[in-house]
Amino acid sequence: VRAAHGLPLALALFADARERAAGSEEPYEGGELGDSPDLVRELLRLLLRENPSPERSDALHVLALARVTTEELVRHALEIPAAQARTLCAWLSGQSFVHSTADGLVPHELVREALLADLRWRGLETYERLFRRLHAHLAERLAERGGGRWAFGAGLAYLSRTNRIAREAADWQGADRLHLRTARPDDLDEVLAAVGREHGDAAVRLARQWWEQQPTAFSVAEYGRRGIVGTLIAPCLEAGAAALPDDPVARAAL
Repeated sequence: VRAAHGLPLALALFADARERAAGSEEPYEGGELGDSPDLVRELLRLLLRENPSPERSDALHVLALARVTTEELVRHALEIPAAQARTLCAWLSGQSFVHSTADGLVPHELVREALLADLRWRGLETYERLFRRLHAHLAERLAERGGGRWAFGAGLAYLSRTNRIAREAADWQGADRLHLRTARPDDLDEVLAAVGREHGDAAVRLARQWWEQQPTAFSVAEYGRRGIVGTLIAPCLEAGAAALPDDPVARAAL
């Protein structure tokens, strides 16, 4: 049930694999897609209902690697024209296992795992090529100044979840459904309350000073009807900057 992520089709395939293994001498391990290439192939065949072209297969693998998938991301990852990226994203959005969010396209969690397993089995060269292109593009966009850039930071962090250390350090489930945006004036009380709960009154005073200096340094993460579930404060610092808050981290950075 855990491995199937609630998808009845996957439950049926796991049950079928167990039944086939019942009469064999090998014990049935089951429960992990990464150990079941035949199950992954069957799952993807049933869900896709077609044999995707190489371009569509590549777009599916971008969908699996990225936190959220956009036309811009597909264009840079596959190094294709904007019109072709638009066509591929339109095809992706029409798949039954793809959910459209305000930030982009998100696959069902089980399908994401199956596509990643399929990508690794196809060869590490393709996997690493897509990974490097996505990483480079997200890092470049993160370095740009302006509100909302930390959505690219979230994408960069999510991309790194495949690293064993990063995978074990955080709970990534549902992270692809977070909506990141620049904080608005009416978010201030909620942001400061979150800072206070986590770091205390002194941090609240410092956060308020940064808000007055650089309100665009504040980003929030929303999760559906639960509203704001996370806050990020990331000021931009320049050598010689004057009248900054007396922040020990900023002093050390400068």
